[in-house]
Amino acid sequence: MKPSALLIMGILYLSAGVAAAEDSIDSSGTKIIGDSDMPKTLYIIPWKKPEPAPPPTRSMSEFANAALATLERDTLLRQMQYHAIFSAR
Repeated sequence: MKPSALLIMGILYLSAGVAAAEDSIDSSGTKIIGDSDMPKTLYIIPWKKPEPAPPPTRSMSEFANAALATLERDTLLRQMQYHAIFSAR
């Protein structure tokens, strides 16, 4: 490459960095005070107690019937292929 082409590429590279720096957000109202030697931990404290889960909409006999229902051969083979693919990861 010619030296002038390198110079032009260098100027374009540096100007791209300046343009990226101008896209920053000014958050003058927020100040974070801390020490870099502090351990990086996060404590999440809920401000509300979780609501209880809704009761199941199906009865136990419906669950049992669904578990014991017959499958078509193609459906079973497809499920076995999916299981083999996703358990290999």
